[in-house]
Amino acid sequence: RTGARRHHRLLGQRSHDNSAICCPPPHHSLDASLPEAPYAEIEATYLVRPGVPFHTAAQVDTEGVRVASSRRSAYTLWLEDNLRAAQLVQTEEPGAEGSWDLFQDRELEALAGLRSFLTGKAAELPGSRLLDDRFTSIQQAPDYRNRPMH
Repeated sequence: RTGARRHHRLLGQRSHDNSAICCPPPHHSLDASLPEAPYAEIEATYLVRPGVPFHTAAQVDTEGVRVASSRRSAYTLWLEDNLRAAQLVQTEEPGAEGSWDLFQDRELEALAGLRSFLTGKAAELPGSRLLDDRFTSIQQAPDYRNRPMH
């Protein structure tokens, strides 16, 4: 399955009248009712454990590297489609805090997440490094498709 198909499947599972949704990359055509203009772009990158030699996101995709990530997040869907050598280790339930616990408990080499979350976690693990670049970004836009028309 492509990331776009998974994205479309997840859109059908919403339970809110008004919500923010992740916009698929421009080359995907899912549905004419999807928003066209995102209001925010959020970077996803890696936090690496002390002693891990990587300096770029591309270097993380290496044989033997284990990456903790939050199940069903937009960036995890991207990693499922794009990691070729590294092993993606997902949480049982969605949630960034759970991915932090997984990263710590199993002493994984890298933690995938949104830059804002990882910045705070880097302070909790002395010697860890937040990579300067990103592996993807997530565009968000308002979703008014189920909003009542007046």
